[in-house]
Amino acid sequence: MLWIIASNALVWTVVLALPGPAPVWLLVVLIVVISVGGPGSMVGFDFARTFNPSHTLGTAQGMVSMGGFVAALLVMQARGLILSGTERYSFASFRLAWSVQYVVWIGATSGILLTRSKTRR
Repeated sequence: MLWIIASNALVWTVVLALPGPAPVWLLVVLIVVISVGGPGSMVGFDFARTFNPSHTLGTAQGMVSMGGFVAALLVMQARGLILSGTERYSFASFRLAWSVQYVVWIGATSGILLTRSKTRR
């Protein structure tokens, strides 16, 4: 799970650090890396199924399912608010708006690291 977050963060950092538009080959790499997140999220469902008592499986599966959707919606809302607060749509304003996803990645990484030992027990 952590390698999925790390690979996304790495490629996004490269794309956002460029002074102008990203080359097509880098955008293709970004699309490939982002696409790994979908199947990677299935690991979360497996963890919820494997490491929770049977009487809480519905709640656990619901939390896994809604966690990703809510995080994505919050990031989109924050991006929109940031872009609305800028005077014009420039590379700098889009870089700032797309940097919001780092907050979610930091939160997800922290959650994984904090619960890893508990999950393995």
